[in-house]
Amino acid sequence: MGSEISNALELELHREFARRLDNFKGQQLWIDDAIGGIVHQDPNLYSYVLRVKDISSVLTKIDGKIGDEKRRLEIGELHPSQAKWVNAKNFNDFEALIDDWVGCRVIAYLHDSILPLHQEIISHQRFKIIRVTIHDSIENPRFSDMQLQKGRDERRMNHNGYVGIHYIIEPVPVDPCWGREPKLFHKFELQVRTLLQEAWGQIQHAVIYKGRMPDYIKQERSDAFGGLAGFLSQCDVELARLAKDPVIKKLAAPRKVKTRKQLHLKLEKPKN
Repeated sequence: MGSEISNALELELHREFARRLDNFKGQQLWIDDAIGGIVHQDPNLYSYVLRVKDISSVLTKIDGKIGDEKRRLEIGELHPSQAKWVNAKNFNDFEALIDDWVGCRVIAYLHDSILPLHQEIISHQRFKIIRVTIHDSIENPRFSDMQLQKGRDERRMNHNGYVGIHYIIEPVPVDPCWGREPKLFHKFELQVRTLLQEAWGQIQHAVIYKGRMPDYIKQERSDAFGGLAGFLSQCDVELARLAKDPVIKKLAAPRKVKTRKQLHLKLEKPKN
């Protein structure tokens, strides 16, 4: 593993993660039921994906966070008392810091569908919203008029063009069958973005976030991805405009197909 994690700590993280894995999988089933009920009833939503973070991703994240805090401490950008990752010493410390042990992503066809979905999520009886982070594009803002809870939520205006809403949610055990298992109800992360942003995000995450490369190459690739994300944001706007065009909507409407009953088909009796 990375140089920021000692062998003893890595062993503890492996052991405790394996002990908690069944709980994470149980929570994944609960989220599947809650989010699936929303997505399957809304034709404007493309799909959703769920995953439990694997231990290799956990270790990579911890290693990167500790390394980043150490760099910021060295240049005086971060006060030692604020270094949460550097000061974490065991699994329980890291469990509290990591929000996405279980994660879900809802993918909408168009960004116009995200606003009504947002209202449904924040008012859902099974969700206690811990934090909302709005990622918006400086060049092509989408959610600049959305209200945030002061002191809890945040807005990030990105140069890279990424647009989406991230939620940290604590499950509310309203279901009697799950009420007997309170340990299952750990906070989880829910991301909402468009289909175009999903394609961009998946590739960017693999190449930049998880990529092992010198900083100057990472910056060069980040700039390229940023330009592409801005272009995709413009495509989202144009697709939304086309979807609202009454002429296009009329042409795109499904044709009515006559059924057998409507065609009055007469079936011959089989001959003996």
